[in-house]
This record gives sequence, structure tokens and C-alpha cells, in this order.
Amino acid sequence: MTDATFEKLDPSEQPLYGPRRLILCGFDPAARKEFQKLISVAEVKDLDCLWAEAHEGEMQLKLLFEKDLKAPGDTGQARQEVAYPRAVIAGGLMQKEFHLLMNLSREVGMPPTLWAVLTPISSTWTLSALIKELSAERAAMAARKQQQPR
Repeated sequence: MTDATFEKLDPSEQPLYGPRRLILCGFDPAARKEFQKLISVAEVKDLDCLWAEAHEGEMQLKLLFEKDLKAPGDTGQARQEVAYPRAVIAGGLMQKEFHLLMNLSREVGMPPTLWAVLTPISSTWTLSALIKELSAERAAMAARKQQQPR
């Protein structure tokens, strides 16, 4: 795996890298409905959502972003729970849409979620590798925060 750097995004009209899609995991069926409602409230239009299945964890992100959700028998809705933390990986949205979804999720009290955007580097990673990296980054940030004097 190639190291990636984490960069802060501006809430601009600049589109994110890749196809216009969200890859989501760690959402139970009720949470999926709530997240779909959040997308609707945010008025983010023409957005594909792929609810990752267990067998997709070892697929490269670029393949998940290119996956045909209109294939026979494929609804884009996960049929098996994925044993990952809750995560949202975005591609193709405008940066301001990504910010809006993140902010709204916090405002409505959604459980902590790992948020990431597709990049040329991360597109070659598997979903499980990205989740592992995001989880490690979250843990490192939490440890730094606890060590800061109050």
C-alpha cells in the first residue's frame, strides 16, 4: 500500500476525484434509511450509493466505484452486514456537498462515522485497507487529543 496524506477539503464547487458515488459500510438497515433521508434533505442529487457487502471488503475501491449497480439482481443494497465501523467514502461529489453531508450527519446525531474521499492513491487500495487506515488515523487523533493539556 502506498502512503497517502490527509488533506482538508474546502467547501467549494470543486468536484472530488472519481465517479459520483458513495461507498458505505457499517450501517444497519434502519441507519441506511436514515442516511438516505439525510441525502434527500441535503438535496444531493444524482448520487449512487453502494452499501458494501462482506465479500467486497477485499475489492479495490476503483472497482467498487465502477461497479454496475444496475446489473441483474444487484440493487446496490447490502444483503450481508459488513463487520466494519461505519464509514462513508465519496467520489465525484462537489466538495461542498461532501461537507454538507458530514455536517448534517453530526447535526442529526448520527453515530461517529469515518469519512473519506476517493483519491488516485486510495483508488488502488481495498475497502478493508482504507477502513483500517482511517480507523488508525482516528485512534491516533484521539490519543493526541487526550495528551493535550486542558
